[in-house]
Amino acid sequence: MRAAPVPLLLLLLAAAGCQDVPEDLDATHAWAAESHPGTAHLAAAELPDTPGTDTLLVDVREPTEHAVSHLPGAVRATAVEEVLAALKGDHRRVILYCSVGKRSCALAERLAAATAERDPPLEIRNLEKGIFGWAVDGRPLVDGEGKPATKVHPFDESWGRLLPAGLRAPLD
Repeated sequence: MRAAPVPLLLLLLAAAGCQDVPEDLDATHAWAAESHPGTAHLAAAELPDTPGTDTLLVDVREPTEHAVSHLPGAVRATAVEEVLAALKGDHRRVILYCSVGKRSCALAERLAAATAERDPPLEIRNLEKGIFGWAVDGRPLVDGEGKPATKVHPFDESWGRLLPAGLRAPLD
């Protein structure tokens, strides 16, 4: 049997990768919640544009994604130890987010396990639909310098389909 030509093989692999991306932001939230049933969620409408000092916002995306835009006041952390280092004495709530919720749900689970004995306990939530949903709702964003931003890093071409073209930043 002959092997498929390389361009055809690459096309088939790319198409298979696109099938893993849910069709819209509602489906991405359902997918993330189903994958991490122990994680509590918070709708963007429930989070003030500037949360109080009791709330730590954590962006779990990569540095290039965070530099394009993030929620005002968010710190970037991808590991439990980094989140714990960012906590201050008045933080009682931690809201984590990524592009759509998958990476932040995973970190929320690990953080909950690491802080299970904490007194007082931390309220740990995942932001529903991530920064994609936040931006689609027209909520404020800032860039790596703290200036207002209007675009979101799409993570990659497949996931970028979930963002309207006007919100999608070009890939590096």
